[in-house]
Amino acid sequence: IDQTQQFSDFSLDPSVDKPRVQFLLPRRSVIDLSRLLPQSDEHLTISFYSNCIVFQFNQIQFISKLVDASFPEYRRVIPKQNEISILLNRQLFLESLRRVFILSSEQSRAVRLIFDTDLLRIQLHNPEHEEVIEEIIINYTGDSITIGFNIAYLIDVLSHFQGNNIILHFTHGLNSCLIQDESLAYPMYIIMPMRL
Repeated sequence: IDQTQQFSDFSLDPSVDKPRVQFLLPRRSVIDLSRLLPQSDEHLTISFYSNCIVFQFNQIQFISKLVDASFPEYRRVIPKQNEISILLNRQLFLESLRRVFILSSEQSRAVRLIFDTDLLRIQLHNPEHEEVIEEIIINYTGDSITIGFNIAYLIDVLSHFQGNNIILHFTHGLNSCLIQDESLAYPMYIIMPMRL
């Protein structure tokens, strides 16, 4: 382990003009750390080494290896021109997806979202030729849109929001979909569609 660097004056907000530190953590470490971190403003110390990182808070010392790679240029896949924005009740959408998910299989997680006037139809077929359709009344008046996603990804993303409503932004059925809380700029989630 090389000599540590400790950072006491850096910002997690990209709009703040302060020194920036970048590192890539394994997914498992992020999940474990999010469970351990207190839901308060307690002091957190981050020590950064050449091949690992140490988080210290309360009486806990959490050590994780670093991924030896560069983070993908995610800004390229964030839609800049959103022709379509659809407001959905997060809980209603999530509950419908969870019911539909029951019929999905390891081989097929593709769910079809069909947006029509004032109606969202959620449709899934599995390899056993079973089909499930859920319908949600929505406020939408544009052209009919059909787009496919991995249903597990949708459920995972929606589970991380806290607000009542989310907005789906996209241009058409083959471009990435940007999902945001109705009233917050961050977090933003990008889901790539599936060909159906």
